[in-house]
Amino acid sequence: MKSKKYIVILFLVICLITKTAQTGFATENESEYDIPYAKIFYERNTDVYDSVYFLAIENGFSPLSYKKPQSAAELYKTLSLIDKDTLSTIGLQVYENTRKTLTQPNYLLKQKILKFNINGELAIQGRLPYNVNKYTPRIDRFLSYNDMPAPLAVPIEFLISNYFYTYCHLSLHKNFAASKFSNTFLNIPLKLKDMDFHFPKQAGIAVGGSFFNINIGRGSLNLGRTLGGSMLIADTVDRFDYFSGTVFTKNLKLDVTVLELNPTRFLFIHEVSFRPIKQISVTLHEGVLINSFFDPRFLNPAMIFHSHAAWTEDYLPGTKPASENGAVGSQFGITIDAVPIKGLRIYGQFGMNQFQTASELKGLNGKNYTPNSLGGLFGIEYVYPTKIGYIISSLEGIYANPWYNILSNKKISYYHYRKEMASSILGDQGSQINTWISNPYGPDTITGIALFALVNPKKYSCTLTYRLVCKGENEENFFDKNKEEPSGVYYPEAEGNNHPEWVNWRSPSGNPIFFNTIKISGSYQILNNLLARGSFAWTNASGKIKGNAIDCSLSLEYSIR
Repeated sequence: MKSKKYIVILFLVICLITKTAQTGFATENESEYDIPYAKIFYERNTDVYDSVYFLAIENGFSPLSYKKPQSAAELYKTLSLIDKDTLSTIGLQVYENTRKTLTQPNYLLKQKILKFNINGELAIQGRLPYNVNKYTPRIDRFLSYNDMPAPLAVPIEFLISNYFYTYCHLSLHKNFAASKFSNTFLNIPLKLKDMDFHFPKQAGIAVGGSFFNINIGRGSLNLGRTLGGSMLIADTVDRFDYFSGTVFTKNLKLDVTVLELNPTRFLFIHEVSFRPIKQISVTLHEGVLINSFFDPRFLNPAMIFHSHAAWTEDYLPGTKPASENGAVGSQFGITIDAVPIKGLRIYGQFGMNQFQTASELKGLNGKNYTPNSLGGLFGIEYVYPTKIGYIISSLEGIYANPWYNILSNKKISYYHYRKEMASSILGDQGSQINTWISNPYGPDTITGIALFALVNPKKYSCTLTYRLVCKGENEENFFDKNKEEPSGVYYPEAEGNNHPEWVNWRSPSGNPIFFNTIKISGSYQILNNLLARGSFAWTNASGKIKGNAIDCSLSLEYSIR
C-alpha cells in the first residue's frame, strides 16, 4: 500500500512541476491553455491523423512526424501551422472539426481540474471469407483481424489538469486463432475458447505538456504514412507494451521508445525528426534488440547504439561473448517526406539490419557468411480537395531482400511473438502469433500498391486498391521450425552449418508466389454515433500455388456517446 501512495505522490509532483514549467516556458497564447496536452490519441479508427495530414498537405507543408500515437499537444503543434485563409471549403470544415477534437473533447464529467469519460461501443460484423487462409499473403490475416471491430467495448479515460492522462479500452474480442478458424462469419466470440483474454489491447498512463509527453502504454505503434506498412515499426502488431518519451517543437522532435517483447527481450528505439524547410521532414531511426536483461545504457539519446559494440558483450552468463550467441540485433532507418507543391507528397523509407562489404559477403576467413539485411519503399501521393471530400491518388513500391529483419538467431530477429491463452482453439502450442515488427509484408518480397480514394473525415470514405505481391520462400523458411539448424537459428552463418550460397539470394528467392488483389472498401456515418463499414477483396495466387480467394465484410458500429 505504501508503494502505491508513493506512486500517486510522484505523479502529483510531476503534474505540479509540469504546470509550473508550462507557465514559465510555454510560448503559446493563453487561449491554448485548455488543450488536453497529455491526452493520447491511441485509437486505430480515429480520423484525427488523417485530418491533420490532409490540412498540412493542402497548405503545402509536411508534418514534422508521422509517428503514432501522438499527444493532443503534438498534433496541435501541427494544426497551429495551418493557414486557414488558404483552405478549401472542405478544408475549413475539417479544420474546425479537428480543432474541436483536440481542444474540446467530449467528456462525461468535466470539472476545473478533473475530466472523466466513459463510453459504450457496440459492433457487429458479418464476414464471408473464401480460401483466405490458402491464397492470400500472410499479412492479410493480421489486417483483417485488426479491422475487426470488438462487439462490445468500454473506453475509459481520466484527465487531470490537462497534464496527466490515463486511458483503458476494455473490450470483448475474438482471439486471433478464432478469427481464422472458428466462426469466421461473425466478430462475436460464441465460445469461451474464442475469446481474447489478454485485454485490454489499449491502456496507458501519460504525463505531458505543450512540448513533451511521457507515456507508458499498451497498443500499436507506427512510424510513417505508407500504403504497405512501415519499414521501421509497423502497427500490424496489435499490441506492444512500451515506454515512450518525446520532446518536440514545431520543427524538431526527439523520441525514445522502449518495447518489452517479453521479460528478457527488449527493443530500444531512438528517433530524431526535423524539418529543415517546411516542405521537407526527415526522421532518423536507430534501434537495438536485446535478447537479455534490461540494459539502461541504451536509454542514452545522445549515444550511437552501434558504438557500444554490444555484440561482443557477455550478456548471457556462461556463454561466450561472441556474435554467434546472438544477444544483440540492430536496425537503422531513415524516413523522408517532401511536399514540393500543395497536395503532392513524395516519400521514402529505408531500413537495414546489416550492410556488408564485398569481402564480407564472400566470407571472412572462409566461415563468416553474413548477408545484407535491408529494405525500402518509395511512394507518391496526390491529395485534391473538392466540395464533397478529398480525392486521393497514391502509388507505392516496396522491396525487402530475403534477410531483412532476419538475424543470426530468432531471438534477435525483428519479429514479435506471443501466445494466446491455453483455451485458444489451437491450444497452447499452436497459438503462437508471429508478426514482423517492421516491414509487415515480410522479407523476400517485392510489392506494388495503387490506391484511389474519396475521403470526407467524419462523414464517408470510398477506396479502390490494387496490389501485387511477389513473395519468395525465405519468410516461410524462417517460421518453419524444421529448418532451424541448430535450434532457434535459421541463418547462412551457423556454427557447424554454414550456407554461403544463401548470402547471394535475391528477392523473390526460390519458387515465388504472385498475389494480385483488387479491393473495394468504404464507410458511411449514418448518424452521429452510427457508422457502417464494408469491404470486398478478390485475390488471385499464381506461381508456387494457384487459386483464388474472396473476403467480404460488412459492419455496423454504434457508440452510445
